[in-house]
Amino acid sequence: MTNRMRLGFGLVIAAACVGGAVVAFCGCGGESVPPTAVPTAGNNAGHETSVVATQVSTAPVLPIGDGRRQSTIVRPEDRGESFVPLASSEVVRRLIHSTARGATRKAAKVLGDRSLAGKLKLSQDDRAKLDEYIGKQVALTSAATVGDRFESIQQIRRLWRLTAEKLIDSLGSEDISIVEASAKNLALMRNEDIIKTIIARLKASKDAQFKGGAILALGVMREKRECRVPDRETLGDDESAALATKLIMPVLTELQASETDPRTVKMLKMAFHFLKNPPDARPRPVKQ
Repeated sequence: MTNRMRLGFGLVIAAACVGGAVVAFCGCGGESVPPTAVPTAGNNAGHETSVVATQVSTAPVLPIGDGRRQSTIVRPEDRGESFVPLASSEVVRRLIHSTARGATRKAAKVLGDRSLAGKLKLSQDDRAKLDEYIGKQVALTSAATVGDRFESIQQIRRLWRLTAEKLIDSLGSEDISIVEASAKNLALMRNEDIIKTIIARLKASKDAQFKGGAILALGVMREKRECRVPDRETLGDDESAALATKLIMPVLTELQASETDPRTVKMLKMAFHFLKNPPDARPRPVKQ
């Protein structure tokens, strides 16, 4: 396990403890407005940032001037043609080839919605193209600019569990920003299948880098989280606690009994701590 991985888990802990809540990439701020970036300490200080969600009112109408005139805020993805009637292959094509963010957001949301409803049917070729797109979005969670990182995370959340396989693969990345974003997005979309897959990969892996990322992901599976993308619900506290007790705690306990690497042992202790004392990573209202 590298120093970067140890630093990454340290960043999670420090962020979770400061104010008891703020975790990098916590929540989803306004869909069209990048969040506020606050530099964090680390071996790449000045580049890596902890993103604190910028609260934007979800009310569609805001007063102008004396309040007697009203103006409607319309997000780019809510304008123009609806993608709902389109065939899934065409939605994938627009997701990949559109240059307008409104179109790519719209396409990702439609594909994610269909997947959640069990109505998404893709050819092998379309699925391969979608997986390639998802891989690029995961890589962009470590982009140099806040706006690009924010947009990629929002696209992952629109696509939702279609991204789970790539996110799990990325737990072994050498880039701690990608590992951290992958773990937290997996925690946001957590369910029994995702947790079981991470556990199976953890048990089978000999790679210390992946094992560290998997322990990190399992350790944050009880965080109180919420997503601002419509129709994307995070598993509740009681259900999350039940899965942690049933699935996560036993495998981490088993790993702890056999693990000799002191760095992995330390990460396991941290994971146990956060499973027993889950932080509240939900965005807080901005005081006016």
